[in-house]
Amino acid sequence: MVMLLVRVKVARKKMYGKTEAIVNVKRWQAMFIEILSAGVYGYVGFWLGRRKDKVKYEIHIGEQLVNRAIKMHLPYSNYHLLKNVTLPTTQEGMTTQIDHVLICEYGIFVIETKHYAGVVAGKKDAKQWVQFTAWDKRKFQNPLRQNYKHVKELEFLFPEINAKDIHSLVVFSGEARFRNAMPDNVMHANHIAMHIKQFNKKVLSNSDMELVIGRIQLVRKEESIETDRQHILNLNKRF
Repeated sequence: MVMLLVRVKVARKKMYGKTEAIVNVKRWQAMFIEILSAGVYGYVGFWLGRRKDKVKYEIHIGEQLVNRAIKMHLPYSNYHLLKNVTLPTTQEGMTTQIDHVLICEYGIFVIETKHYAGVVAGKKDAKQWVQFTAWDKRKFQNPLRQNYKHVKELEFLFPEINAKDIHSLVVFSGEARFRNAMPDNVMHANHIAMHIKQFNKKVLSNSDMELVIGRIQLVRKEESIETDRQHILNLNKRF
């Protein structure tokens, strides 16, 4: 009887020992999975954050290149450049965002910038254009149509300025080549100054230019991440 009880106790100890060992293994497995998951999520979050920064940088590098081209070849004393101008529109609660507004005595130049590589194809009146690269093909909104809306908002903002003196320009700052002939107001960044200098008839007085600059500065939204975020939300509502 005594021997039987001893054997039962030993068996129970072995069973409990195995159970405890299994529980410990499961605990270690759970901890390992948790640590691994945290590492994966951390890496993915870091990568997405870097990706967002990269996208943001790529969006703005094109604008910086156009800014540089204008400043190098068009003297500041005669040409006044406003950048990243977000304006409220005639549609309540909505905004429009203009990459560059260049004001001079020869008119107002509304510039839409695209920083693309590869080959770009598109027609003046097409709804969308196409970008071809070695690994991809994607459609994007016709920038002439996009900039048309910007011009119309400025025409509304300045009824005292002749609409013919507000000019739309689309500038590609990257290495993109054009597959087909483009309209005269679509160009690469290194041609922008030459194009603008073709306008040599004085149409705006000093007081006109002061009016344009002052009114834009008065009504424009603050340059900030929040302004950009809200503008994107507005675009998503519209489309």
